[in-house]
Amino acid sequence: MRKIILVLLLISSLTVAEKYALLVGINDYQNDSGALKYCVADVQASQQALIETAGFKSDNAYLMTSQMTGRQQPTHVNVIRQLSLLSERVKPEDTFIFYFSGHGITKAGQSFLLTTNSDTITKDTLTITAVNLNQAKEILSRV
Repeated sequence: MRKIILVLLLISSLTVAEKYALLVGINDYQNDSGALKYCVADVQASQQALIETAGFKSDNAYLMTSQMTGRQQPTHVNVIRQLSLLSERVKPEDTFIFYFSGHGITKAGQSFLLTTNSDTITKDTLTITAVNLNQAKEILSRV
């Protein structure tokens, strides 16, 4: 009599997809860009909706507004830093939202998101004080 042994090896990934968001809202600018009225309120409401309605963890819905200080203030360095950090953290199965509410500008064929410290006088000053849209796209392509 033959014995038949059936071994079933089931390997499954137990990872759970996470949800992340970076929400940037700028009403007030330090330099020559005009003030806006509702950008901060827009991103605050969006953060609340993502947490209360879409199931985002509050720790994963990052908010940066012109009312904040330190690393939460949306300067060009802080926005790029947070995008880079999230690009390393977010996995392929995760959801990621980047929402920018503020001024944008195109100069000499390049597009920029204006941060609180952006200087729009020349393309050279924009390059070192604003978020180049191509750079943001490159970082987001890593997500």
